[in-house]
Amino acid sequence: MALTFDTFRDRTHVACTQAVDFCRRYALQPVPQSYVLRVVPNASCDENLRPGEVVFPEDSLGTDAFGHDLFLGPMTAAEFAAWAWRDARVPEWIDVNAVEVTPRYTVLSALVCGRFTDRSEDLYHLEEGIPPFHILSPVLPPDYSEDSAGDGPLRFDVNWSVKRYRALRGGQ
Repeated sequence: MALTFDTFRDRTHVACTQAVDFCRRYALQPVPQSYVLRVVPNASCDENLRPGEVVFPEDSLGTDAFGHDLFLGPMTAAEFAAWAWRDARVPEWIDVNAVEVTPRYTVLSALVCGRFTDRSEDLYHLEEGIPPFHILSPVLPPDYSEDSAGDGPLRFDVNWSVKRYRALRGGQ
C-alpha cells in the first residue's frame, strides 16, 4: 500500500516530537518542545538502484572546509515533508536526532537517504512504527559512557558539538 502525503507529514511530526523527547533524557539544559530541522540530503550510497527507486543527485550539498555536512534549513516539519515528498515518493530512511538546543527551538538533524520510493514495503524502520524515520540520541560527546548505576543516561550539554564547531570556525 502506498504512503499518502498526509501520513508522511504526520509521521514527520511524530518523529520530530520523539527526537525532542529523546533529547530530554540526555540534556542538562531545558529542551523546548518547538523544533526546526536541518536537512542533510543524499546521505546514502545510491549505486545499484532497485526497480522503482529514484535519486535526486542535484540535492547533494557536500561538506564545508571543516568536513561538516552542509544542510538545508532550518525548516519546519511541514516544510520538510513538502520537500521530501517527490511525486508520491519519499526517502527510504530518515535519521532524526537533536544537534542543538536554543532558548526557542530544539534543532534537529534529518539525515536523509538519497533513494526515494513509492513502495511502503521498501521503507526502512517499519518496526519503529513511523517508517521511514529512525530516532537517534543527541550527538554524544567523545568521552560519553552510560551510567554504570543504571539510573538512565548520563546528562550532558547537548550543544557541546555546536560549541566545538563554532570555536573551530573562530567563533562564527
